[in-house]
Amino acid sequence: MIKIYNLVIVIIILGSISCVSNNNRSSTLSNSLLGILYDNDNNPLNNIDLEFINSELETVTTTTDIDGKFFIPELEFGKYKIIIRNKIMNQTVEIEHYSIENILILRVKTITDLILDLEVCLEKSDFDRSKLLISKIEEIDKDNEFFIYLKGIYHYKIDEMDQSETLLLTLEGRDYAYVYLLLADIYQYHKSTPNRAIYYLKKFLNIEQDKIIYKRLEELESDN
Repeated sequence: MIKIYNLVIVIIILGSISCVSNNNRSSTLSNSLLGILYDNDNNPLNNIDLEFINSELETVTTTTDIDGKFFIPELEFGKYKIIIRNKIMNQTVEIEHYSIENILILRVKTITDLILDLEVCLEKSDFDRSKLLISKIEEIDKDNEFFIYLKGIYHYKIDEMDQSETLLLTLEGRDYAYVYLLLADIYQYHKSTPNRAIYYLKKFLNIEQDKIIYKRLEELESDN
């Protein structure tokens, strides 16, 4: 099983109304913002940067502390784009911040969501959408092994066998049966290299028991 990082963002808005003013605008409602970020197992996430950008492109930045909490002393009411980033993610969400009483829960697209979307798109042969998702995922975690496998499938499906082969070979040595089966398909049906196909069919069968693949292997060995 390939482990994929999950992330759920929860932002709790608390505080009291105040009025602020400056030379360019009349009194504007604002309130403090207290939040906490959790992962999917309800563990707080520390050292994650959040950037709040309003419609006038004014920016307020904050970073979560060791307990996953962040605090903005004063944030004017309005619409905000929130950029949430660390080494493994860079996501953007939008909120309308007008109430001091509501609890606002935001769920952002995680790398898990993007990878699952990519898997569905590949099943549907939606290659335009797949290409866009691949670009997004590469910005977040291009070394994710399940992503590499799916990217190999993408190149296979669009008949780019060399690129598919190169990607899949980076996963050799892991117990990923279907990586070896796809490599066998490449060598048997597209590169006319039966000995390599036999090698990878055997690697598949060392992990998965499959009567159809056993029969395929026997036929390939008898012909070569």
